[in-house]
Amino acid sequence: MIDIRAYFDDIGIDWIDRGKNVSKGAVEINCPFCGLDPSKHLGVWGDYKYGGFHCWVCGEKGSLLKLVMKIEGVGFEKAKKILDSFRKGDFVDDEIEKEKVVNFFFGDYF
Repeated sequence: MIDIRAYFDDIGIDWIDRGKNVSKGAVEINCPFCGLDPSKHLGVWGDYKYGGFHCWVCGEKGSLLKLVMKIEGVGFEKAKKILDSFRKGDFVDDEIEKEKVVNFFFGDYF
């Protein structure tokens, strides 16, 4: 699992984890993909190997790797190293279960 709150705190991104539109276990930030709406509307989950995100305004979605690549302006390998530094606990090793969860919430993983 990735401690996404610690990552956002480390790079100075404000987040919320309460409110009528915040899913249980998720945090919401301003969307770096659409940036048009100043409300926090990008839902981010740190569960499973690399979690995921979904913007409720522009519809952008994907893995935490994709999100970190966008925020940090880095490639895949650098984003993976960044996320690995915020890892806590064990990853889910069951690839089939992870794929079911990711596809349910996010469609394409990357």
